[in-house]
Amino acid sequence: MNTLDPNWIVGFVDGNGHFGFSNDNKTFYFRISLNQRSVNVLYAIKSFFKCGSVQKVGKNQREYKVSSKKHLENIIVPFFQKCALKTSKKKSFEIFVKKFNPTLNLKFVENLEFNLYWFLGFIDAKGCFVCSLINRTIRPQFIISLNEIDKSILDKIQQNLNLGVRYKRKNGVEVFQLSSNQDMCHFAKQILLTKGFKDRLKTSKRIRARKWCKIVFLIEQKKHKTIEGFNAIKKFLKNNFS
Repeated sequence: MNTLDPNWIVGFVDGNGHFGFSNDNKTFYFRISLNQRSVNVLYAIKSFFKCGSVQKVGKNQREYKVSSKKHLENIIVPFFQKCALKTSKKKSFEIFVKKFNPTLNLKFVENLEFNLYWFLGFIDAKGCFVCSLINRTIRPQFIISLNEIDKSILDKIQQNLNLGVRYKRKNGVEVFQLSSNQDMCHFAKQILLTKGFKDRLKTSKRIRARKWCKIVFLIEQKKHKTIEGFNAIKKFLKNNFS
């Protein structure tokens, strides 16, 4: 795997990172957990920061963790000051730093522009590629669901993409969703895939995303309008999205 873009790391941590400390404020750590299928991403993050370790946690989980106070102070904390988090994870980071070093004057380098690599990292952490068959209608969708505290992030994603819809579920969860095939085709071609149709996502989620793109493109080509095409997509759905 090529060297990770710093913005991708920020986006991924915004969705899947954790800053923690013990009750007695003596032990501090930064960690990222992933399914073992994406362990190569954790090693790439370890290579980027040049510190920490990757360990097995549970049957199918792997974890990248930095607990050395020296590495936290000299590498992790400065990185997230220079490359500020965008979600409520930023507040968690601030609390972490105040506990870790109360004398440190936190100053962030804010980047308010929408960054593709940040978004890709966030998709790798929080994006959901789904496809269902309802009343003989093939329905691919892309969904990001977040707690209400982070609803502004979903608003910014929609505004910058100029695609999709935003809504709030009855349980209070905030959602950004793509369901229009025109929107999904644009999203697949401009965000998920390069001009050479190579994957931009880093984790094992890219495999499901590519299968999702295949269905979106088949619908764009109206393959689902023929009996043969519909049955082929139906079989593909059963094997990959059941």
